[in-house]
Formats: sequence, C-alpha cells, structure tokens
Amino acid sequence: MTILTRLFILVAIAVLPALAIEGYNQFDLRQEREREVRRDALRLATFASGELDRIVESGAGLLSALSRLPAVRNFDSVACSNYVADLGQVFPQYRVIGATDASGNVFCASKPRPPGFNLSDKPAWQQAMQTGEFTGDIAEFW
Repeated sequence: MTILTRLFILVAIAVLPALAIEGYNQFDLRQEREREVRRDALRLATFASGELDRIVESGAGLLSALSRLPAVRNFDSVACSNYVADLGQVFPQYRVIGATDASGNVFCASKPRPPGFNLSDKPAWQQAMQTGEFTGDIAEFW
C-alpha cells in the first residue's frame, strides 16, 4: 500500500464519525422541526375551530333574535327586509340574513333575491325544519 492510499484511508476514518454525527444532527433537527410544525398546526386548528364556533353561535343568536321580531312573525316582507338590510350593515361578516316561510319561500332578505326564491330543496333547510334547531350549514342556503 502506498503512502497516498494509507493517508486517504486515515482521512476517511477520521472524517466518517464527523459525517455520521452531522447526519444524525440533521435527522434530529428535521424531526424536531416536524414536531414543531405539527404543534403549530394543532394550535392554529384549535384557534380556528374556536373562532368558527364563536361565529356559528353569534349567527344562531342573531337568527334567534330575528325570529322573534313582529315583522318576521307576521311575514311582513317590507319591514323585515328593511330591518335585515340594516343588520347586514352592522354584521358584514354575514353574506345574507333572511327568513323563509314554512314552505321554504324567502320572504325577507338583507340582499335582493329573485322572485320565488325557495330553499325547500336544500338539505340544511330540511334539517332545520325537521329538528326545529339551528343548523350551521347556512352557507349552502344562499
């Protein structure tokens, strides 16, 4: 064996542990980063879930209060539409605020709907009518 070959083997033996340690450090660092990303994703998902719950609860409260208005109870389309149009200005986070009769005909909305606009074929509307409870699937209505 030549001196150059021996020197090459000696350098390789000296460098291999350093390469192994660096490889392990990179692997460990990557795993720690993945754990950190998962923790952050879980934290953000929990926060988003809480915000969505708050929005749904707020919407349920708003619709519950709306259902008690005389204009809604008497199916007064003009008075109700004027009122919910004002509510739409106060609560811009809701795309449309409205009410239907028992047949699904929209008689009141914060934004104009085509004549004869009906929600009775929507599963969320059907669920709300069957259970008599608020459903969070209101986005599908409009």
